Amino acid sequence: MSNKYLWAEMTRLEIEEAQSRNCVVLMPLGSIEQHGPHLSVDVDAYLSSEMAKRAAQIVDDILVTPPIWSGYSPEHKGMPGVLYVRLETIQNLLLDLCHSIADQGFERIILLNGHGGNSAMMRAVAKEFLRTHGISIACADLSSFGSKELAAARVSGPGGVGHAGERETSLHLYLRPELVDMELAPTEYWHEKFGNLSPFVRGDVSDLSASLQGRVWIPSDFKTMFPSGLQGDATVATAETGKRLYDATLSELCDFLKEFRCFEAKQS
Repeated sequence: MSNKYLWAEMTRLEIEEAQSRNCVVLMPLGSIEQHGPHLSVDVDAYLSSEMAKRAAQIVDDILVTPPIWSGYSPEHKGMPGVLYVRLETIQNLLLDLCHSIADQGFERIILLNGHGGNSAMMRAVAKEFLRTHGISIACADLSSFGSKELAAARVSGPGGVGHAGERETSLHLYLRPELVDMELAPTEYWHEKFGNLSPFVRGDVSDLSASLQGRVWIPSDFKTMFPSGLQGDATVATAETGKRLYDATLSELCDFLKEFRCFEAKQS
């Protein structure tokens, strides 16, 4: 029995043996796009891939595929750094990759997404895959893990943990401080752009579970609406907050992986 967990580093025999144990295949999704003037452009791709690998070191029978580093990010068009693909391109890529995984006998597949712009597309792919293959793919947004700790640890006000804001900046101050320039960290809040719409419009990661916030979703062009490249408040981010968020996120992700190992994903 191999103790390897990275799909790309395994031999065909090791992958065959992993399939015989019905291992879970965890596919990280992200994006390459600007994250303000203070963070690297690989934030989303890095976080999903790194969390997937660290979870697989803790939970048995998890295989991590190479990450899908490019995503659906047209909202960043016109700003330096973005490498996005068309909607139909990323959808077809995911369908093809999931097909190739299922064709080898793996039935438990998780898409671990680090980029909010991929969420709706990812779920549409999973619904289509269920229709064509009879397999339920789990769609997990990384930002949904550790939400209680985020609510307890955050310093910023409503809207402060959006794109490149307190949450992502804190995580990178903890995980990769050498790639964060806090002297350039900006602040730019959603409600300052949409005014009295803010009680209804999602402008914060924590709005996902709120009873009032997040009922309405409005796409925004970052170059026009958020010229700093940020939606939130990066100035209050700290490595200490990042560690709290990292620990909570990893713990909850591992709990889910343990549950999903027993999930009957094959529907027909």
